[in-house]
Amino acid sequence: GILPSIISTLSPTPTHRRLITLLQLQLRKLGSGYKVSYPFHLPSKPSPQQMTSPSLTVLHLVGSGDSQFYFECSFLYAKNVCRFVEENVKNYFALLLPDAGPLPGPGRVALIEDEIPSELSAGELLDGSAENVTVVSVSAFLGLMGHDIHFRHPIQLVIPHMFDRAGMTTWRMMMEDVLHLPVAGMSGASNVVGQDKAATRLALGQLRRPGVGPGLVPRGFAIRRSDDGAMDDLATLMERVREEAGGFPVMIKSPLEDNSRGLHLVGKSYERGKRELGPAASGEQLQKLEKELTAELREKLDDVFKYGDAALFEEFILGREFRCGVIEQTHDAGLERYSAGTSA
Repeated sequence: GILPSIISTLSPTPTHRRLITLLQLQLRKLGSGYKVSYPFHLPSKPSPQQMTSPSLTVLHLVGSGDSQFYFECSFLYAKNVCRFVEENVKNYFALLLPDAGPLPGPGRVALIEDEIPSELSAGELLDGSAENVTVVSVSAFLGLMGHDIHFRHPIQLVIPHMFDRAGMTTWRMMMEDVLHLPVAGMSGASNVVGQDKAATRLALGQLRRPGVGPGLVPRGFAIRRSDDGAMDDLATLMERVREEAGGFPVMIKSPLEDNSRGLHLVGKSYERGKRELGPAASGEQLQKLEKELTAELREKLDDVFKYGDAALFEEFILGREFRCGVIEQTHDAGLERYSAGTSA
């Protein structure tokens, strides 16, 4: 969304700088010494597009090595991407496959040229039944990326369609810092901060609205499951929610997840129950509501902690949600150029 793009204009904290440096060092180690163990077998009879020199050669980086959910999400996006064939843009697709199905392994990449066939399913890639698709190891793929001769046309631009943490950070930085290829979107270093909701809060917390002061991010705080008494003393946690996050209902999020995974609104029934009881509510009725709220909070926290060690509490703000995408517009046809049904 828009928030990560703001992060690129901010100075990372010392902690984030250290994390970025460690990632860069790790990526340089990973990127050295790779040898090509499998060639990229292209069709023996090139199409007319393959025989001409393209105006731009694009590698679409797709998939997830860790999650079938994120693989299928990424696959859906990439399958419907604009390819701009009329402008003679050459497209390659590299799909990182998760360790799922009957063909697990240390890492596999499916390579497809020109477009992902409309009839090809994610399941066929995962179970190895897809036809006319070259599958190589991750190390072999990185070897291919380091030697232009293994592609019919040298890669000039990488467009990531990856939504898990490694895809948003490590893979972007691999392309940028190790292979020195231009990558669409903000830098991998910026994504290290932007992919972590708690880190994003810290970065955006430095900003001020003119004439208003602080307030760009909702009130809130983060906890870790490893914190002493994080799950044992929920009464103290609930008091903290009331003091630091605006009370209930409250949003609870897994800081490193995407696509609404590990996301919950907690306390809506509690707030409605208090409103219906009104000022005449008895102590027994209020205790019952508190007990139900405690049970709900424990249940939702258990789910959030399935996705990692941290949980982020944020003030719930009632209203409409606007999710915005940003397109750098240069084509004379305007946004119509990107509408469904065009030849692009």
